Amino acid sequence: PYKGLWLAALTFLPALVVGLIIVTRSGGNTKQLAGIDYQTFAAMFEFGAYYFLLNPLFRFFNFLQPFQDGVPYLLGLGTLKLAILVWGFYAARNAGRMLTLFLAFLVIFDLSNAAVLGIGRYHEGLNNAVVSRYQYTSLISFVPFLGLITAHALSALKQRMKLYTTAATALLSVWIFIIGTPWHKEMKSWSRWHGRQGRNLILRGKVPRNRLLQHGLWIGLPPIISLEEAQAVAKEFNLH
Repeated sequence: PYKGLWLAALTFLPALVVGLIIVTRSGGNTKQLAGIDYQTFAAMFEFGAYYFLLNPLFRFFNFLQPFQDGVPYLLGLGTLKLAILVWGFYAARNAGRMLTLFLAFLVIFDLSNAAVLGIGRYHEGLNNAVVSRYQYTSLISFVPFLGLITAHALSALKQRMKLYTTAATALLSVWIFIIGTPWHKEMKSWSRWHGRQGRNLILRGKVPRNRLLQHGLWIGLPPIISLEEAQAVAKEFNLH
């Protein structure tokens, strides 16, 4: 088991190297870490805490709306998430050390992502802590815990296999429906804002880049590529 643990630890090296490069070489908010003040640190910590405690449960409940004051959500959903994590570790107590270590790594992964987002996105407002683009890491980290506690909760029904199968299938179906139903709307909105509207304006004629940015449209073009070059590529390859 220790050999496997060392191999697992080695998988963190590429991420560690990338993290060091980001901190030492990139621009953005990471440059503030050297001389960070208390107010900025508090804002980073708050954003990271909101991300960790609210995701992915906030998206599980589609009736919840973006909040101005997220404290009730933070207390309710945050407490529920922490309870599920603790229950997951409890359910895995007899399954071997490697499963417990795997779950611990998932929590570390989620916390690390929360720290990175807190540093990089704190200035965008707390509402952005629960946007759809940040759900993937949280889901990857959280789903194994949810699966474990579901299996643990249904274990009492295993002697009645038909009832167990029915209950497990129903819970899985409801969960898939809750997670899957918002994504069509999310992807439609995302693709429109993150490319389609800006692309259409480019194809219609010469549109100044600053005008697109004023309208909050992301066109996916780095500064070294002019709008004229993008239009030429679109024309040559019949992009539409």
